[in-house]
Amino acid sequence: MGNPTKENSHCADSSSTAASPSPSPLPSASASLPNKNLESNNNHRKRPFQPQDETHTPSRQKTIETNNETIQSLKLEAIFHPKFENEKQNDQQIRTDMIDRVSNRQGTLEVTLKHSGSLILWSGGQRYYSKNAVDNVHTAVGEVLLRQHFSRAWLMEDAMNRFKTDDKMATSTVATTATQTATATDGNEDKIVLDLTIQNDHGNGCDDLHEMKYLECSDYIQQHRLTLSFELVTSVLGHHGDIPKRDYMVLIAIADRTTGKFYTTTEVIELAQRFRLPHNDTWIYQSKESTLHLFELYDSMRETGLASTVIQTLSKYADGGHVKSMNPHEVFQGQILEGIVIRYVGLPQSKRKLDSDAKMETDVSSSSCDMDQHCAIMSKLCKQSESILNAVPPEKRLLIKSNQDSGSILLLKTDVRELFEKNDSATFASILSQICQKSNISCDEKSDKEMNRRIIKKVNKKDANIDIPTIVSKIIENGNMDEETRRIATLIQTIENLELSADYNIIREVHENPLTSDIIERYLCIIHIHRDSCFQKYHVATRMTDSMPLYRGFSIELCSTESARKQPPHQSLGLLTKLDLVRLTSSDNTCHSDDGPLMLKMKFLPYMVRTFICRNGLSTLTKNGTQRFNKYAFEQLTKWNISKDMIAKYLDFFHGWAKYCESPSQKNSDGDILSPLNSSNYLHHYYHFESLYSCGHFKLKDTKESFCGLVVVVCLEKKKVKNFAHKLSDAIGCSRMLTDVNVMSNLDMAPAIQKKGGGI
Repeated sequence: MGNPTKENSHCADSSSTAASPSPSPLPSASASLPNKNLESNNNHRKRPFQPQDETHTPSRQKTIETNNETIQSLKLEAIFHPKFENEKQNDQQIRTDMIDRVSNRQGTLEVTLKHSGSLILWSGGQRYYSKNAVDNVHTAVGEVLLRQHFSRAWLMEDAMNRFKTDDKMATSTVATTATQTATATDGNEDKIVLDLTIQNDHGNGCDDLHEMKYLECSDYIQQHRLTLSFELVTSVLGHHGDIPKRDYMVLIAIADRTTGKFYTTTEVIELAQRFRLPHNDTWIYQSKESTLHLFELYDSMRETGLASTVIQTLSKYADGGHVKSMNPHEVFQGQILEGIVIRYVGLPQSKRKLDSDAKMETDVSSSSCDMDQHCAIMSKLCKQSESILNAVPPEKRLLIKSNQDSGSILLLKTDVRELFEKNDSATFASILSQICQKSNISCDEKSDKEMNRRIIKKVNKKDANIDIPTIVSKIIENGNMDEETRRIATLIQTIENLELSADYNIIREVHENPLTSDIIERYLCIIHIHRDSCFQKYHVATRMTDSMPLYRGFSIELCSTESARKQPPHQSLGLLTKLDLVRLTSSDNTCHSDDGPLMLKMKFLPYMVRTFICRNGLSTLTKNGTQRFNKYAFEQLTKWNISKDMIAKYLDFFHGWAKYCESPSQKNSDGDILSPLNSSNYLHHYYHFESLYSCGHFKLKDTKESFCGLVVVVCLEKKKVKNFAHKLSDAIGCSRMLTDVNVMSNLDMAPAIQKKGGGI
């Protein structure tokens, strides 16, 4: 089985002068044909594809000179939330603050699920990025799965209707370029096969409904300078807490790069539902009683909680409703749940007005009115999520079948899991890249030309004479810069001044428009922060300033003198409209003083023991042996404040896991060959070990009248007490004896507290 090495990525796009407006009205969830509400967007589908914003004029030149001297401005290209950790914060104090604010009707709590996967960012078009890289196996898998999601989201309803109707109806068409039929697969009602038989010469055009929706969504993202962040959950990019039942994606954030702000949960869901993107499950808690139930739920389930019971209980007490995801955790991921995220969301301040000095004042209005309005919005989103689930049932799988491999058909037919299992990691990545290369969408309805793929190459910074700290210093020294450039430059200067560990990787992107032969060339910089501690250090240094946050998934565009002349100037904050100022001031409604958001990230033990001990502890086990691994496991459990009984249960389990890892099996119980054990494929071995352990293998054997604990024998002369100590140890069934109590450690006590381990 292949095992691609984990990588991270992201990258580019250009700027727009307008801030992102609110999402437009949602189309009907039950529509199986293009909705009239979206007809205004169809003109964008017919225009020649451009991988940059509408305001960006492409260059016809083959090259643009870009170096330390010519780079004049900087633009945000792809961003994700700054690193958030609450392990060192006072959990109880945050809970108390949340309860008090909800009790006073100042806001609500939003609860979402944590899906276990890899971060993927999409800035529209072909611009897919992982956390610290671009154009790798992560981005290829992300592109394939997202485009397959669009086919499922927009073709499933019609496919089910074809399956339910007579043969005459089953031969009708949705798109003018393909004959489509739907049938059940092998009598299994949870699978619907859609047979696409290409009838034109250049493949399945962008007038197919799912491709049209994909392009509409891409156009919207580019026009409004957005970056969409997804959790990419798959079995082919390294193992986490469980092998997911299906490979899928979940939309977890939307960044507005014009302002540097992130969409609220409500805005994320509204945009997701407009294009049927797979947003996360969200529960709303709006009273003191429901909030108390929420924390009681977690406290009672943190050591044993599985997805089915946790989700059922969350829904039971969420008095503000449950906005359901298109990709339910139980159906797509399984029972092992990483955790939940609880955010306090302050209600948006009511009607605002601006005086002549552009200073904000808030009109007097009751919090009850605000709460009612917020509840009405969430209720609408809850109903819309139900409608979408009725149109696209999660238990149904859409399988694309065709005798053609042209256009996007090959990509839609690809099963990434099957492809991965049949190839080594390098071959898998190569084939997947070729599939993406062949999956181009037609430029417009009448053209037989297709969009060219962008060409990405890493640049040697020294040879290209591009040094980011030097460029930033020159830009700041020059002083003539737009607001976005100023904030990015200040951020990089702060990174350098604080001596944070960071890399600036330069990427050259070249794209040719097949209709106009325009050459679009851009230089991008991926800012890679190496250590999590850097985020907190930066936050502390900048919290009393207007500095830009230190994003993850952080990429910027380097704009040269030549390219800058072809783009309109950025708006500075001083030139924003009154509406923009309201949004900038009011959008950050999760704020919790200068220490960060009022937010809790709460994980469940079944996930934690797999990832943080069985997987992450493999290196300790390999390098230092079983005893050191047992110590590592014990320290993790005690750090997490796990109960004594659960520690005893898991230490026995970890002892068995360590014994298994000393000589891993080559085949599982079904006779399937197991790849050599490593952190990327550990779950295949974990499942096999779990079945063996449940049958009694690798367990600590019971000792007759085994003693659990510690006995210290004290005597004036050690020699005289030694024989007595040996006899006592044998009599009560101790596992070992130490001659010096001063050298005893947690490593010694870990097995001593196990019921079957024997004391000391």
